[in-house]
Order: sequence, then structure tokens, then C-alpha cells
Amino acid sequence: MTLDLMVLNNAVTDVVYEVNHEELSSLRSLKSSKEIIEKLKDKKPILQTPAGSPGNVGFSAAALGLKVGINGTLGNDNYAEEYRKKVKNYEIRDNLACFEGESGVCYTFITPDKERHFNAMLNCSVIFDLKNIFFKPKIIHTSAYEIKSDPEQVLDYLKRLKESGSKISLDLADYKLCEKIRAEILPVIELTDILFTSHEEYRALFQKEPRGEDFNWEITCLKKGIAGSAVIPKKGMGGFVLPIYPANLVNTNGAGDAYAAGFLYGYTKKLPLDICGRIGSAVAAQVCSQVGACLEIEC
Repeated sequence: MTLDLMVLNNAVTDVVYEVNHEELSSLRSLKSSKEIIEKLKDKKPILQTPAGSPGNVGFSAAALGLKVGINGTLGNDNYAEEYRKKVKNYEIRDNLACFEGESGVCYTFITPDKERHFNAMLNCSVIFDLKNIFFKPKIIHTSAYEIKSDPEQVLDYLKRLKESGSKISLDLADYKLCEKIRAEILPVIELTDILFTSHEEYRALFQKEPRGEDFNWEITCLKKGIAGSAVIPKKGMGGFVLPIYPANLVNTNGAGDAYAAGFLYGYTKKLPLDICGRIGSAVAAQVCSQVGACLEIEC
């Protein structure tokens, strides 16, 4: 089977709670799942779902109809069982490795202002085994989080796929992370065809403002929050500024991943870039209108 999209993912499960700001301040410093569960013993999570930033892209892209595969690592626990079940339900090609240990968990805390805050226990999700895994997707998508996990192996994997003809899609994901691992991300940028970034992430990585004439990759999708997005071809030759779509805001978790899924869906269908961006905005609005961080399907 030829894949439209492969995602390389820290395979974590999102466990989502609604908390007030006082509760949040006492949760953010906790260092183990046991501590968090004990602190929230009188609350039930409003959602528990397999995720990870590229994973969310993969799930939403599969819901839209793309043929998707996923690489990453799970432990040998209930989180792993539920992760594989979701991958199967979305008809995603399962290339997830198994490790004797705990699967990754990302505790997501939604405050009354609908913002989200994270406390991640990555566990074995940072372990990759990519040396003997080779599928040739049209696009391979990953993020700065996965580069941080294993910079050398991820770079080698992306080089092999690039040499085979796959397009490389990268989301910078987090401006603080871009500052910390700038040297590790820049070699991946040299391979990148499609870059998803915010102004803050771009400044953190390149140490200057984003300017179209500096863009040496095929497409830049510049995320601008409530101001929408800009889709800019290489060297700033043209481009489109696109508004956001109205949404009944539940939370902002996964908005950028949803945008990437919609954009990549349109791109694989060879649609005009402005239409790709509009699809991305529409998918992001849908995801912002629900608790989960990817498009839902009926099982």
C-alpha cells in the first residue's frame, strides 16, 4: 500500500482535566503520573485519548480520507492497548514499536479561559527504532518534539525518505523548544519541504523575523492565531493570507495539528495552496469546537 502520509510521533496519550487556576499552579510542578492522579483523585478526566502532535495530524488526516501510517514507540500497558485500538479504528498503518516500560502520557489541564497547559510524562515514547523501518510515503510529517527525542536517528530517517522521493513536513511546535535545540533542528530544516511555524517559533529558530524572501523550502504555513494564517511559496513568490473560521471554542488543544492535517490533505490532492490553507483552517475550527485534539470518527 502506498501511503499518502507517514507521521513520526512521540506516542503519548492525552489525559484531559478541567481545572481552575489555583489547581493548575499545584499540578504543573509534579513529576510523576502517580502524583498527578493522587492530586486529582476526586476528579474524572473529561477525555483520555491517544495523541502526540504528529499523531494528531495523522488521526485527522486519516479521518479526512488519507492513507496514513504511524511510527513511534509504546509501552506494555493499558495506554498502549488503547493507542493501538485507535490506530486500528482510524485504519492507520501500525508501525508502532513495543517497549518494556510505561507508555507516554501527557496530562492536559484546561482552565476556565479555555487555554490548555501540559505536564508530559514521555516515558518510552522518546525511544525510536527507525533503522530497519522503511516505507515510502508521499509525505513524512514530524515535529521538533521528535527531533529532541533522538536528533541523529530522526535526521538519518528523514534523509533516507527524502532520497527516496518523499516530501518532508515539519512543525516547529514550540518556541521554547526551538531555542533549546536550535542546532539539532537546523539540519532538518535543510531537508524540509513544508514548514509549519508561528512567528514566535520562527524567531526562536532563525533569530530574525519571518520574511518570504528567506524561505528556501517549498511552502511555509505561518500560523497567526486569531489573525489566521499565511501560506507562502518558496522565496515569497506570491502567497495567501487566510482568515480563521468561526468556532464554538471549547479549547485550543490541537488547533495547529488540525490545520496541518487539513493542509496536507489538500496538498496530497494537488489542490491550490489557498484551498489547502482554507481546508486547514476549517479542520482547525472543528477541532477547537470539541475537547479532543483530532477529528473524530464513528467506530
